[in-house]
Amino acid sequence: MKTLISGLRPAPPLVRSLLAGLVLFSATAHAARPLITDDAAVVEAGTCQIEAWIEGRRGDSTRWLSPGCALPRTTELAIGIGRGFAQDAPRRTELAWQLKTLLIEGDEGLPHFAFALGGGQARGLPAREWFATGIASLPLAEGRRFLHLNLGLFREREDEAFQTGVRGAVALDQSIGDTTWLSAEAFASEGERAGWQLGLRRELASGRVQLDASGGSRFGRWNDTRQFSVGFVIAGLPFLR
Repeated sequence: MKTLISGLRPAPPLVRSLLAGLVLFSATAHAARPLITDDAAVVEAGTCQIEAWIEGRRGDSTRWLSPGCALPRTTELAIGIGRGFAQDAPRRTELAWQLKTLLIEGDEGLPHFAFALGGGQARGLPAREWFATGIASLPLAEGRRFLHLNLGLFREREDEAFQTGVRGAVALDQSIGDTTWLSAEAFASEGERAGWQLGLRRELASGRVQLDASGGSRFGRWNDTRQFSVGFVIAGLPFLR
């Protein structure tokens, strides 16, 4: 729920932060931070996981802490809390949430499908966002490569103005070793310039601990929209057992 996406005009700082902060919360080895594109997987039944990361862009940075826990019926709830720091501006607190459920959990080698609802807001600012996303994950190359596809709707409110549009994202997630994954993704949101991101993550402790990093920008706008992140994930924490 580091959500997704951007177009023809620069997004406001709040939306950029939310788009960077609404991500997948998955305990599987093939889909987790630093992907912006969501995948059709949920946290392992009876467990929680914790993600923490720092993201930075020109003149601004945000520190995020995001726990996600499994709920009944192959559903998970994830909540993100961010603390933002910008030059010549007060510190801000950002909140993001996502509820995701598996619709079709394919057997090994078959596609998976999921649906997510979520939203976010920065404390003290009038802007807020809601979204609904359909998600498909297609395993390729005997589980060493995955294609993730997102398509959905978003609704943003700032003061009394509302904007509704379509957004989408695509990511290719490739294993480059037993415990290391490289991802490349592109994403677009109606009314904003499309963007791209490259990510790298390494699984530690039998897939229960992960280190990750990413970097990207809007297409053709590297100098003023570039963004980087570094973080970790701890998965498999007992919950409702």
